[in-house]
This record gives sequence, C-alpha cells and structure tokens, in this order.
Amino acid sequence: MIVFDANFMIYFLDPKIKDGVGSNPRIDFLVATIQKSGERIVVPTPALSELLVKAGDAGPRYLEIIARSKFFRVAEFGERAAVEAAALTREAIARGDKRGATREAEWAKVKFDRQILAIARVVGAKAIYTNDGQLATHAKAAGMDAIGPDDLPEPPVAPQLEMRLDPVDPEQPSEDDD
Repeated sequence: MIVFDANFMIYFLDPKIKDGVGSNPRIDFLVATIQKSGERIVVPTPALSELLVKAGDAGPRYLEIIARSKFFRVAEFGERAAVEAAALTREAIARGDKRGATREAEWAKVKFDRQILAIARVVGAKAIYTNDGQLATHAKAAGMDAIGPDDLPEPPVAPQLEMRLDPVDPEQPSEDDD
C-alpha cells in the first residue's frame, strides 16, 4: 500500500490543477502504474480533512470519487495509530527535540504529520507520496520512503516507429544527386 497526503491527492482529483492528471506525464504514468498493479492508495483521515478544507465546494465530489474508487481507502487515526504516533514522539524526545527532524516547524504541524505517518505505518505502507517537505522529512527520519512529484519516474519512451525501407532502383537518380 501507498499513502497520499492532501497535497498529492489534489493532483488526482482536480483536473484544473497545474501538473495534475492529464498535464504531467509523471503523474499520468503513476496513475497508469497504480491502475495496472491494483495498488491501494491510503488516504489518512488527517490528510482527508486537510484536502476537504482546500477543496471548498468540490469537497462532496472529492468524497464521492474516493468512496466509489476501488483504488482509494480511507484510514482512520485509531488506537493503533495513536500508539504509533506516541512512539514517534517519544523517540524524537529521546533524541533531544520533540519536533524531531523538523525543528523549525510549528508543534501542531509536527503532530499532524506524525498522525499521517503513524497511519501509514499501521497500514503497512511502503511509501508516502507528498510534496510537503516537512512530512517528507519526518517520513524519511522514520525510515519510510517519501516520494514527491519530481521523484516520480518518467514514463517509458514509446518504441521507435517502424520505417519502411524499400529498395532503391540503382537506375533511378536519387534526390540527393542534385
């Protein structure tokens, strides 16, 4: 499983977003790869909440898309995630700073990011897709891959078109002989 944060989800849900689906070959290739593999995209409830704040009037449409798609799964911040978030915070305190890898971040933002990371760990995600630098820093510090739009692979180049190479009649002058 993979986890998308709110900032990454918007690439998939809003057709008007710059560099989203249909306008970014890397994002389009990711969509095709996910569809082909049947991978599930986990949307943590804290990220869903943030997405809905940013969505405004499009919020109900986004919820419908997420609910109807077999590729999305909403994951709640439940008891297991709370235990995981507490462990992440205890580890950061033991290393000398409760904010951990993002010392300059607001404490509320750190706690929010840890909730997303804790949910990702509980569902067994291999990676978090985000363009939030602070969340990416927390994920990497916790040993999880953080993948941004620029980290996505380029789609493979289409195979070269086949060229017809008809034999040339040696008696006919070529166009190059002019």
